[in-house]
Amino acid sequence: MIISTTELRVKDLLQLPLFFRLSIASVEQARRAPGNLQVSVRGTLLSGMTLTAWKDEASMMAYRNSGAHAEAMRNLKKVTRRYRTIWYEADGIPNWKEARQKLLQKPFREF
Repeated sequence: MIISTTELRVKDLLQLPLFFRLSIASVEQARRAPGNLQVSVRGTLLSGMTLTAWKDEASMMAYRNSGAHAEAMRNLKKVTRRYRTIWYEADGIPNWKEARQKLLQKPFREF
């Protein structure tokens, strides 16, 4: 299975409506996506984290490159000031602590 974890920091309060619209639509798309095994979301007012599990890389990439998620990625620089993401193969779905530790190995990408 493929695990994907992402953390985003919203640029400013003015971007919150767009951030929430894109985030909610992306989460709903993930929940309906073929090959999705789990979608979990955590966040505060100006940040968000996702933890998703996928049957395989092809399922994850099909989701990533289509629909609401593709729109969110096109708007990434407009909405966020920094983000980081990681995906990797695993035998089981990690808990949030394990997923966050893995994600912390990656630096933020700043805009």
